[in-house]
Amino acid sequence: MCDSTSRAIITDEHQGQAFATLTPSGKPKVIAREYRMVDSR
Repeated sequence: MCDSTSRAIITDEHQGQAFATLTPSGKPKVIAREYRMVDSR
């Protein structure tokens, strides 16, 4: 069933960064990461 009622559109924008190092086996290891919502409208 579809509800065709008009609604406000909310757009959230997230940004993130991650830091990794390569181990001797060649497999990356994540050492830090951070994500935040930077905008919502």
